[in-house]
This record gives sequence, structure tokens and C-alpha cells, in this order.
Amino acid sequence: MPAGTSRGDGHLYAPLKGKQADFVQEILGRYAKHPEIKQQNIQVLLWAIVAGADMNTMDAKYMETLSKLFTPSELLKYKGKDWLNGMFGKELDKLKQQLTGKIAPQLQKIIEADAKIRTTLTQNKTYQEIESIAILAGVAPAEDMIREVSKGRWSYHPNGFL
Repeated sequence: MPAGTSRGDGHLYAPLKGKQADFVQEILGRYAKHPEIKQQNIQVLLWAIVAGADMNTMDAKYMETLSKLFTPSELLKYKGKDWLNGMFGKELDKLKQQLTGKIAPQLQKIIEADAKIRTTLTQNKTYQEIESIAILAGVAPAEDMIREVSKGRWSYHPNGFL
């Protein structure tokens, strides 16, 4: 089974939340106007944001993608908001030490995957190598299922769009 595949027939709409929700929305909106940009590069940028990566240290191809989406002055603005900087290694190591032994194994797995993503993004790795870390394979626990998505439904939106 390839990375990320599981049983089930779909994913549901979810609102963007968090400190960088506006930045993610801006990336997605601008990407729609740049068909020449590979979807995989955008996906890696989104994984970098989720993992708390320092985007200033990422492989050059991802920095080039950012420079196609944003002007230099816009990137400076986002850097000033810490949207490009991620969490620094010392902060993450301190947090990890505080949480060791106090969190569920599933969350520990996610913390470790995020750390591996941050490291991998600075190397010249393929999309597939990054994807194998970012996408946890398997079936989500039943308690995490909000509602069943019927076979054949393309998408579901709270306002009823199908």
C-alpha cells in the first residue's frame, strides 16, 4: 500500500486554522494563478509550514517556488511575522524534553515525523521521500471519523456544495 493510502472514500472540508492560516490561504490562492508551478512543490511548502520548518533553510527549489508566488518585499513581511522562520531547534528540543513520556504514542509519532520533515527539507530529497514521512499510512482510528463519506461523492462543504 503506497504512503497515505487507507480505506475509505474521501476527505471532508475543514477550515484553515492556526497562526499561519492566512499564509497558507495566500499560498493556495496565488498557486491557482501559477499553473507552471508543480503541485508537489506547493504540497511540500504546506508540509513545511505544518512541521514548523525554517523555510529559509529549505532546498533551493522550494525557495524558488516561494519567490514565484511572492515578491521580495512580501517575503520580508512574512519573515517579520515569523511565518517563514518556523520554530528554532533549541525551542523544539526543549519542548520535546518536557513532553517525553507525557504524551500518547500517536502524538509522539507525529512530533518525530515533524522533526524528520524539518531535517529532510534542507536536503535535496525527492517529493516521494518527503511524502513518505509526511503522510502516515494506514486507517485512521474510528473515533477520529467525523462522518462517513459515501462512495462517489466528490466533495462535501458545510454550505452543501457537492
